[in-house]
Amino acid sequence: MEQTRTLDDVVDGLHALRGSLARLILARAERRHTAATAGERLSTPQHLALSALAAGPLGTSELAARTGVAVSTATRMIQGLERLGYVCPAEVGEGDRRRRFVRLTDLGRGTLDEGDAALRARLRGLIEPLSPDQRELILEAVSVITRTMESQDAVSPAG
Repeated sequence: MEQTRTLDDVVDGLHALRGSLARLILARAERRHTAATAGERLSTPQHLALSALAAGPLGTSELAARTGVAVSTATRMIQGLERLGYVCPAEVGEGDRRRRFVRLTDLGRGTLDEGDAALRARLRGLIEPLSPDQRELILEAVSVITRTMESQDAVSPAG
């Protein structure tokens, strides 16, 4: 017998997932103190910033928009990543010289690759025990949620 879920059931399920994800993130923060590689020590904001820069140089406001933080926070994030040697200033042609762009350094790209590999390994450990049908359900749900978020962002980018 197929059970029909209400909108509130779905919202409650996602809300409960938030708690589990928060515990995973906090556990990750604890592991960062003893992690073997720089990529495993990346904070979530650092990882997001390096990922956003992987496609090429960005200005501070573009980095802020892609990571969902205020421009002042992106500025501090860039300063910290520069101190670590992960990003450096970038020249991007004949634009407004008041705008500052940064790009990944080789060290930053390597650290991002390490961080991505560590994250993929953790996700693999979570998903591996599931049945093929359960994996397919997760993949379908992620796809639907991603498309919905993208369509809402297209309508209201600031929201």
